[in-house]
Order: sequence, then structure tokens, then C-alpha cells
Amino acid sequence: MRFKQGLCVVLALATACMSSVLLVQAAVTEPAEISNAAKTYSPRSPNDNYAPDSDMHDALLVSLYAEQLESGAVIDILTPNRTQLQHLIVNDRHEAVADAIPPGKYIAENRDLGSVLFLLHENASLSVLGGCGWTDGEILHLSDNEIGTLNLFCYVPVSKVDPEDGLCCTYSLIGEQYVSDRILHFTVETAQKDGYYVQSCSFAGLPEGSYTLVENGTECQRITISADESSIRIRRYPPENMK
Repeated sequence: MRFKQGLCVVLALATACMSSVLLVQAAVTEPAEISNAAKTYSPRSPNDNYAPDSDMHDALLVSLYAEQLESGAVIDILTPNRTQLQHLIVNDRHEAVADAIPPGKYIAENRDLGSVLFLLHENASLSVLGGCGWTDGEILHLSDNEIGTLNLFCYVPVSKVDPEDGLCCTYSLIGEQYVSDRILHFTVETAQKDGYYVQSCSFAGLPEGSYTLVENGTECQRITISADESSIRIRRYPPENMK
């Protein structure tokens, strides 16, 4: 009798252990399947014929916008040597989302609007290097005109930044039909380089023409946007006597 009771206990324990193994296996397997599905499906854009490599752990999504394009229009994502990576379909909000790609240079191209060469940074921000388009740093805008971008980097000596209040620099860009302002706030946590605190800002979507850059209320530089020079990068070192 005791032998039968012992046998029943052993069988019960074996059954419980088997159930635990199956539950653990399910718990490990299901999230991996969900993760893989998330990598290959973009709910905002019905992209065709492209699934990112599972090893692309540093790959990033890219959002595109083209006001002139209707729903169903096509935007291709290409490498700089024009190898096609993705075939995007614009939705009814004039948007498309490229599936995950690693940081680097790419071309976004539409047969009606033309091409724009852009750089995808490791922090997922964007820069336009040339062509028919511009970016606010987060979304790539395609356009039927050459439109430029001014990227401004401000360097302030470490000694000029108050540990408690910090320091602000204001910039305005003024064109014939364009005015836009930026405020850069420096703190002791701001990135440093060679004895300076560094902050940056961008003026995007600039039509061709001449612009005046105003620094802390004083005109400091003239900028010209043209088809030959649509993406401009400048450094500014504000006066030592600034407060």
C-alpha cells in the first residue's frame, strides 16, 4: 500500500514538473515571436519586399512626408550607389514610414518629386545632404523644389556658463519671406569640446535666396541658399563679453 502511495506521489511530481517546463518554454518563445513580428511589420505604411535582418540591432525607422503626393504614390529608399532597399507606399496623410535601416547615407526618391540624399544618425535624427527635400531633424520632407537647411553649432567657453542659471544664446534667421528664431540654453550638463560647451540648432525648409543670421540681437552673418549649396553648416563663437 505504501509502495502504491509513493508511486502516485512520484507520478504527480513528474506531471507537475513537465507542466512547468512547458509553461517556461511558452513564456520564453512567445515574446521572441512577438518581437520578430514587430520588426517586420510597420502599421503606418504597407511597405513591400523588404524585411530587416534580425542582426540589425542598431537599425532605426525613418518617417517621410510629402504634401504633394497622393495616397498610393511610391517612394523608394536606395543606397548611395542606387541599390533599392525599400518600396514605400504613401498613405492618405501623405506619410510613409521606412522599416528599420542602420545609420548611414540613403536616397529617398519619387519619380515626380525627384531624389533627396539624407543622413540617418545613430540617435535617429536626420540631416539632408542634398536634393529636393528638407528635415526638421525628425521627419524627412520631400519637395518638388530645391530647399535648403542651415545647421548651426554654437561654442561657448566653459567659464561663461553660470553653474546655477546657465546661459542662453538667441538666433534669428531672416529672409525675404522667412523669419524664424531659435534659443540655445547652455548648462553645466551641456556637451563639451576643447574647453567649450556646444549646442546646435537647425533652420530647415529654406527656399533659395539670401538670409541674415542675427545672434543675440546683432547681425552676424549672411547666408545664401542655392541649388549648389543647399545644406550649410556653420560654427558660431559668441563674443567673449556676452552675459
